[in-house]
Amino acid sequence: MILQDKKGLLLYRTDRLGERDWRYDSCYKLIFTPYGKSLYQTSRSDIQIEEDQFFIFNPKFEHKQIQVTKEKFLVEIEPNLLNEVAGQLGVPGTDMEFASTAFKNPLLLQWVSFTKNFLTMNENMTTGMQKLFIESSLIQLTTLMLQYAPGSQLEELPHSLYSPNINRVLDALK
Repeated sequence: MILQDKKGLLLYRTDRLGERDWRYDSCYKLIFTPYGKSLYQTSRSDIQIEEDQFFIFNPKFEHKQIQVTKEKFLVEIEPNLLNEVAGQLGVPGTDMEFASTAFKNPLLLQWVSFTKNFLTMNENMTTGMQKLFIESSLIQLTTLMLQYAPGSQLEELPHSLYSPNINRVLDALK
């Protein structure tokens, strides 16, 4: 299933999970792996995304899908939407760059769970319902990415999401 809007798209599929062609997108691309692992290749290195992890490809970051386990959930967000939401949240700067690392976040996981369930239960949405759903979904996800995904927009990583031991290590590193 693909829902597309001028500010991005949602893709949820269980087919065509093998090797794909090289891509060079002009948008941010969030990939979520609910089962097993996903493997992507870049000119720098291979990227492995484990179960329940996220990875965000920055615009114009060349990559190639090697393998995805069981299902693929991907969201593309246009840079102008990310910059618009960042401005409304008071995040300084434009053209944010997310860290090239896989990460977990419980709030992003809840967003994906809700979105996948909604899409599954409403496969025959009207065009109007699809438009409203994707518009609001992209704004919600963009807000969560700006607040919780590691990248240039954060001055420090959110502490409440980690165990006390990891918080102590982060404090020591600072």
